[in-house]
Amino acid sequence: MVLCVEKSLDCEVGKKVKKWRLERGYTQKDLARKIGVKYWVILQYEKGNRRVPIERLYAITEALSISITDLIPVSNICLVDEE
Repeated sequence: MVLCVEKSLDCEVGKKVKKWRLERGYTQKDLARKIGVKYWVILQYEKGNRRVPIERLYAITEALSISITDLIPVSNICLVDEE
């Protein structure tokens, strides 16, 4: 069993995919059919066990009718202008 590390970008994106999928009322199979993959690929994305390629991120956002920014975690890092 692979545990999801909280700081893992793959895991955070996967959690957001799952959140939006459930919000839209889709099963993993529904979403998989819409983007042309097997359901277990969606499962792996949602668990953070597999990185979502950028092309697939766009397909997921289109299928879920969301923006790609809805899947990208906000960084906790503050950028400071050092002028």
